[in-house]
Amino acid sequence: MLHTRHILQQLMRDDWVELVERLSGRTVEAFFSDDHIDPDYAVEFFLLQPLPGSKNQAIAGEAEPPAW
Repeated sequence: MLHTRHILQQLMRDDWVELVERLSGRTVEAFFSDDHIDPDYAVEFFLLQPLPGSKNQAIAGEAEPPAW
């Protein structure tokens, strides 16, 4: 079952990335895909490029980004 899902993810990757980019108006920087059998979960994760002007902006209304 995992092998079949992996093949589907490889075949559909470009189509999914194109769809997310078209619908979001953003560029996909990275695409992650994984499956878990018990319990049965599948994850398709699209990491989008930041919006223009969002670099180093405050997070969730904070005055400054956290200093880790």
